[in-house]
Amino acid sequence: MLKTSAMTMMLVFAALPAISAERTLSGAEIKALLPAVIVKGEGTSQRFSAAGATTFTDHGRESFGSWTIVGDKYCSKWPPSQTQACFEIMVEDAPPDGGIAVIIWVDESGSQTHNTFTAKE
Repeated sequence: MLKTSAMTMMLVFAALPAISAERTLSGAEIKALLPAVIVKGEGTSQRFSAAGATTFTDHGRESFGSWTIVGDKYCSKWPPSQTQACFEIMVEDAPPDGGIAVIIWVDESGSQTHNTFTAKE
């Protein structure tokens, strides 16, 4: 199922114009995308399960949290905190020339964090 979701998302991205442009994902698109990809930053990576678990790795050190969709936002909790943080998710699709797909996390204040993502194998 994850491979099917990843393939579907990649086909959607391939159908977009050749110019790389940011677009906001719906809750359904976020729910389909995250379990099918690995998100990477500088020395970090994050994986998401379809069941709502997430693992964040920072320079080899892992932490475990949970995630869900609320409306059209990605929301996560990281123990021991019980506070849920929610983000709008935008993507900058990889151009057909082999560029890298970018995911943009937009927090409640409008601050953005840019990471790359690739399909899980």
